Formats: sequence, structure tokens, C-alpha cells
Amino acid sequence: MKEPLPLTTAQLNKASKLLRAWFNFKVNTDEVLPQYDLLLRYRVVHQLPLTKATMGLRSMVATEKCKGGGISAPQASADHS
Repeated sequence: MKEPLPLTTAQLNKASKLLRAWFNFKVNTDEVLPQYDLLLRYRVVHQLPLTKATMGLRSMVATEKCKGGGISAPQASADHS
């Protein structure tokens, strides 16, 4: 089986623009299907790297024993002299 060519930024931008138009009922489904396939290919290609990055981040957070739902900025001191 022949390996598909790499996706270009222009192809992905065109596909996402067409898909947004389809969601807004501006184009018909027949126009969107080939572009949707491109977006699925992009997702498949990036799924493993994104999963690895997510798991690495979760591991770092667990190692540092972070708790709570957000990041807080350091408190500014009240002394401005």
C-alpha cells in the first residue's frame, strides 16, 4: 500500500475552513468529505505524540504533588517603599 503524502499547512487550513462552513450550513456534505479525510489523517498522525506529551505532563504534576485546579501567581508584597 502506498504511503500518503505528508499534509501541508495549506491543505489543513483549507480543510478546516471548509468544515467550519459546513457547520454553518454554507456548503454541502459532498464538498466536505474529502477535506474531512485530511483532518482525520492529521489527527491520526499526531495522536501518539500528543498522548505521550499528556502522560508526561501528568507524571510531572504527580511527581510535584500538585493539587488544586489551577496555577496561582506569587503574592505581591504589601511593602512598596
